[in-house]
Amino acid sequence: MEDQQLELSLGFRILDLPDKIIFDVLASLPFQSILRCRCVCKAFRSLLTDPYFAQLYLSRAPTSFVLCQSFNFSACLYCMDLDASCFTASLSSSSCLGRLHDHSSPTASLPRTTVGLPNHHRQQRALDNGDLKKLIQLNHKVELVNSCNGFLCLYSGSPTLPKYFVCNPILGELETLPPPPSPKSGGQYLGYSGFGFCPKAKRYRIVRFVLQSNKMVAEVYTLGKQSWRIIENTASNSNSKPRGPSFDPFVHGALHWITDSSRSSELIYSFDMDSKKFQPVLPPSHLGNDYVKKISWINVGALGSSLSLCYAFEGAVFEVWVMNDYGVRDSWTKRFAIDVSSYCGLRLENYRPIGFMSNGDMWLACNSGSLVSYSPRKRSFKDINMHGIRSKIEAVPHIRSFVSLRDAFRGKGLEFRNIKPGE
Repeated sequence: MEDQQLELSLGFRILDLPDKIIFDVLASLPFQSILRCRCVCKAFRSLLTDPYFAQLYLSRAPTSFVLCQSFNFSACLYCMDLDASCFTASLSSSSCLGRLHDHSSPTASLPRTTVGLPNHHRQQRALDNGDLKKLIQLNHKVELVNSCNGFLCLYSGSPTLPKYFVCNPILGELETLPPPPSPKSGGQYLGYSGFGFCPKAKRYRIVRFVLQSNKMVAEVYTLGKQSWRIIENTASNSNSKPRGPSFDPFVHGALHWITDSSRSSELIYSFDMDSKKFQPVLPPSHLGNDYVKKISWINVGALGSSLSLCYAFEGAVFEVWVMNDYGVRDSWTKRFAIDVSSYCGLRLENYRPIGFMSNGDMWLACNSGSLVSYSPRKRSFKDINMHGIRSKIEAVPHIRSFVSLRDAFRGKGLEFRNIKPGE
């Protein structure tokens, strides 16, 4: 009846419009509205599963954050929108950091997606306990590798039995990848993996770094293939080993990390996903060898579409630099600096950046498992209060996507595991 009344008031049926116009309108809707449209009728559902719409929405989708809550034998993924309702207690200059953990104010309700990971040693379980939904039990803790174009890469297992998964939590699709070769060959996993898209090959790849015979190599898996490839690090020495995980490391078609090298020219290294080559990225010119020795903490990642460098100098100043023109050293520009002495109780070694919001605010993860944001414009910190999440969490920037994993893998004989997305 409502459809007939709408048709009479408009003088035509909405579905009589050209598909591209309908796609354009639908892709402009908020995410939750699109989900509701999928339930309207079969015609709308067909439109919203069209590859053209999926790519159009992906090009417009705003950045959100995916939060991963790991238990002893399970994992839950949540999706958090980047809006002011997520934030509660504020910390400005000359305030005490203790206020950041005052959760007396009302908490925000999180749109959530729950993903279950396969476990061959336990039976599948589907539990609905209110706020959190655990679909499948898991033997190992889960780590978020990173997100790329709406796909999430997850790591589970141990150095001797590593497992990688790629999923689209919005569509409820998950694929288990073949095991990497290093455990059998005696290679030592360096604790750093990355997931990204190859613009030229138009394929997704996962890279993990391994030490073999005192030489770092890259194990590369291309989605849709049946095995991993080993790429030798011919362009660098053992000092280019990753110092630790980077935040949002995929920029300009390459993965980036901070090395153990004491030379500033080898401080930042990259692995090009298309050419499969290792190469250094020169830091800002003021970061000479002597300056680098005074840096107490440093990390590299993405700020929008640009490479960014975050570091603490002598434990007193926290700076964020951005490379505006990738590969051009003179294009490094200071984005902002934080005078640590202005914030009572702030210990930078307890925090690490995990990403940036579209307005330039920086998200940081605390060693205790909480999340904090910093506004360069307001010069203030804010606690990110998460209703329903009690244990330690991980977070990565993420773009919601309706692109199917089948389009990403493009392989034959693949068996996808369909998992029911959360509400």
